[in-house]
Amino acid sequence: MTDLVYLEIAGIILLILFNGILSMAEIAIVSSRRTKLHQEAENGNLSARKAMILKDDPNNFLSTVQIGITLIGILAGAISGATFAKYIAEALKQIPWLVPYSEALGVAFVVLIITYFTLVLGELVPKRIAMNRSERIAIRLAPMIYTLSRLARPLSAVLSASMRAILKLLRHSSEEKSKVTEEEIRILIDQGTQEGVIKEVEQDMVERVFILGDRLAVELMTPRTDIVYLDMNDPITETLQRVSESHFSRYPVVNDDLDHVVGITTANQLLSQMVTLKRITLKTISKPAIFIPETMPAFKILEEFKNTGRSMALIIDEYGSLVGLVTHNDVLSALVTDVTDATPGEEAQVVTREDGSLLLDGMLLVDELKEVLNLNYLEGEEEGNYDTLSGFVMTALGRIPETGEYFETAGHRFEVMDMDGKRVDKVLVQKVADDRTTT
Repeated sequence: MTDLVYLEIAGIILLILFNGILSMAEIAIVSSRRTKLHQEAENGNLSARKAMILKDDPNNFLSTVQIGITLIGILAGAISGATFAKYIAEALKQIPWLVPYSEALGVAFVVLIITYFTLVLGELVPKRIAMNRSERIAIRLAPMIYTLSRLARPLSAVLSASMRAILKLLRHSSEEKSKVTEEEIRILIDQGTQEGVIKEVEQDMVERVFILGDRLAVELMTPRTDIVYLDMNDPITETLQRVSESHFSRYPVVNDDLDHVVGITTANQLLSQMVTLKRITLKTISKPAIFIPETMPAFKILEEFKNTGRSMALIIDEYGSLVGLVTHNDVLSALVTDVTDATPGEEAQVVTREDGSLLLDGMLLVDELKEVLNLNYLEGEEEGNYDTLSGFVMTALGRIPETGEYFETAGHRFEVMDMDGKRVDKVLVQKVADDRTTT
């Protein structure tokens, strides 16, 4: 072979390697995380900024890459077909019975060899490397690809216009951008936890944030029947005794009942009045109450507390009747408190007994009930007929139950163990063999 042949071999090798660089850049920029690139760009990395420009304009960028890869394929084919196929054909003519097929076999052999090395060195290996180090490679190759995209802009503009026209005919928008879903974030966090990058407690906290985002005021509130309030008409000794026994820091102040709320006061304000020996008047030390609808989302409640500087809100239903109250701690405790935990002096909402059955509090929220029982759905929840285990039991039985009544559904047996007036207080839950409903 002459020096020209070796030069042509070197040219093909360079074309294959350049093909690999283009393929590597394509995968690296497409699969790179925008947050990582943005962080590097904010730190003054110009290459990262160019990578973000390319990522934000995929039509021009992908067109440039495909133009380059197509031209490389044409050039490699032209060089190999014009030179190497002839050498191989001449060699095959030394075998008499292959003489009629020598030229065809020469071309086929060259095509197979070039295709093999192009796939391995020009596609598979570079793309695999790019997937493992997408951001780093995207930043390194961005300046070169950015320059090529500027040079190839006229041709890529024609290709992009053609692509958009075809997509329009297919009724598919080329401007649609992929949106990060909540489920994708959960998967990424779970993968990070498995790899040790994210701690389990951090994963649990994020899960609780997502759950909290779906909760409404009615799900977090203390119901009206459990509200401890102060009546401005009661003797001061009775008021102080109630504060001492309840250990709460804030109280609604009412005129006779909860249908006539005067305001909100705190135990500190009462204590301050006593220390200064002033005559205690609940009405004068109360601040106006804030009212929110029962359908207000949890994060909106936090915004309301932030904007008003308050830590307690009274909840009303669609008819304007007071149905409960929610505090700053009620919202935040949903992020950090497990239903199986209990503070001193309180009972846990979920108690696991020795036989594996569960003793559940009637005020256990439906979302927490499904989490405890590992269920995806409870009958009637989509209609919004109930928010707690107590409401679920009443809905399933179709009436206010009595102690000892039970039913079976969703693979579990629910038995009413205790009633608090007309409210279900304790429910015993056991697994059953099949899914049926019995009362």
